[in-house]
Amino acid sequence: MRTDQRANVMLIDDDEDDYYLLNQAFGNYSKQVTLSHQQTVTELLESLLHLDSLPDLILLDFNIPPSNALDVLAVLKQDSRTNMIPVIVWSGSLEKGQITQCYQAGANSVLLKSPSLSGLVHIVRQLCEYWFEASQLPS
Repeated sequence: MRTDQRANVMLIDDDEDDYYLLNQAFGNYSKQVTLSHQQTVTELLESLLHLDSLPDLILLDFNIPPSNALDVLAVLKQDSRTNMIPVIVWSGSLEKGQITQCYQAGANSVLLKSPSLSGLVHIVRQLCEYWFEASQLPS
């Protein structure tokens, strides 16, 4: 990342352990990336309504009670404020049909969670290099 660049990633995941590990992985990549965390769909929607600046990237757990990522994507992609935020769905395991459904619902990418911190650090590095260095994000 450029030295003047900052990136805000919002995680929507009900698992505190996943947040803790991801926060470490993003911190290992760069101190310029801030990870915020919402545990429920309600928290996500409330926070998006009240934020002055929207996240640069949303990392969305597929199984987010009481619904799933498909329902959340439907809301995010229909709202003019949030429809251009890249959304990456991630899960411990997904069937091929679920992966297809995620893309049909507007996901920009689908990732599988790594069971190890070193694997997670590797995934986060690739994710950040692509979304924050190679890609041009909307402002």
